[in-house]
Amino acid sequence: MEALINTKDGKAYNNSIRRLIYHQLVCDVPVNNCGYLVNVFAKILCGKPLKNVPCPATAAQMAYELGILTTIQVVDHMLSTEKNVCLSWDATTIDGQHVNEIHLTVDRNICLLLDIRQLPGGKSSDYVTHIAAALTDAAEVFAKFKGLTVNSVLLRLKKAITSTLTDRAAVNACVTRQLQDEFDSQLVMLNCNIHLPDSIARYAKQSLLKLDHAHAIRGHCYGSEGTAANLINAISVLRFKDGKGDPCGFKNMLRSHNLPVGTFVRYVGNRIHVMFHLAGILILHWDKLKIFLETECTAGSLLKSSLIKDLTNESIMAQVWAIALIGKIFTGPWMTKFYSSEMSNLDMRPYVQLTEKQLQIWLLEPNSLFTPLTNVFGEPLEADKDDVLSALHTFICGEVELQIESLCSLIKSTLTMLQRQLEEFLLEMKRLSCEDHETNKFRPRVLIVAVEMKRVTDEDYEPNNSNSSHSCGKCA
Repeated sequence: MEALINTKDGKAYNNSIRRLIYHQLVCDVPVNNCGYLVNVFAKILCGKPLKNVPCPATAAQMAYELGILTTIQVVDHMLSTEKNVCLSWDATTIDGQHVNEIHLTVDRNICLLLDIRQLPGGKSSDYVTHIAAALTDAAEVFAKFKGLTVNSVLLRLKKAITSTLTDRAAVNACVTRQLQDEFDSQLVMLNCNIHLPDSIARYAKQSLLKLDHAHAIRGHCYGSEGTAANLINAISVLRFKDGKGDPCGFKNMLRSHNLPVGTFVRYVGNRIHVMFHLAGILILHWDKLKIFLETECTAGSLLKSSLIKDLTNESIMAQVWAIALIGKIFTGPWMTKFYSSEMSNLDMRPYVQLTEKQLQIWLLEPNSLFTPLTNVFGEPLEADKDDVLSALHTFICGEVELQIESLCSLIKSTLTMLQRQLEEFLLEMKRLSCEDHETNKFRPRVLIVAVEMKRVTDEDYEPNNSNSSHSCGKCA
């Protein structure tokens, strides 16, 4: 009789089998295949089959056990910290379903996932219910594991949370206010500054759209966001969309010039720094795009003709130049400064103040930006090492006055947005800095330290179901 490998300790599967199943689950192996693969590996590596093979239901139960272990880990970290835990949440739409995830940051380098769940909608009550239920479930699991009472564990968890970190959305301000009532404590509301270029992009498009109306600038590319933004979006359609565009021809064109096929990224509206980045790439490779459209492009005739007309429209290209320059002197350095920064909240204040002052200087002296020497943080710009910046310096346009007007409009809108969203942050950080200096006790610890604090106002509690549908790797 063929020898078999024993897989159980009593009635339960032993730790070796559980570890094998856990590894497969982590690698997204379906539960229907886990037991079969373990048995196959045993035959191949050991020459013996398993005495008992885990069935799909058993593998699914082990997946549940893995979730229990992670929940215990999260609660254990929270209770070991007992203070300054930052609660974060972010929602996205997947196949028409509204999915929310909850994160907890217990130290600068420890960010833990508490729960992911499908919600019925994007109202503040939906998020509050999800967060409260997730904390209650975690408290029940930990209490049963440790032999404690659920209420005592839940109370400690709520007291440990001292701040929230979210995207800028009115619904998130509502959630924070309701959580304060739920937790019976005051929460510091933090917003991720990595997403600040989102708002900058939105304001930029609005300001340039006004210029289009003021100067009767008419573009041919489809869209309602302004001629410059419509042109950038049309380039993305040409690069990525089958049928309307010419993705294959576009990639061949890039390869013929020894350029990476990822040179032109997909345009996704306000998403972070994308619009500003694409504007710079468009200026840099303008001549290649024009030749491609006039000779080799097989895209739809309407898209192709619209792109050629707008690419050769000096008024539109003057606006594209201004967008690209803002990307080089502001949004690009902003992302570089804060995306991987390990500064604390208080350490960030001087950089924000410097940004505001520099924008005011540029607004008074826009001509100096035709060949800028420094970015918004006063750091040197080296055109000889940056092809896009060099192309912006040498860009020739017959609409110089419109270039300056577009640039001033973008700087003014950026400054207005910055002051509106970060004014309370600067005031509050100044107060906290004084308290920290006097008592040396208060210094919130959060993983995403590049954040802004925004005072909750009555306007924040207007109904708003347009919750952000994106997730940054630095923000929950």
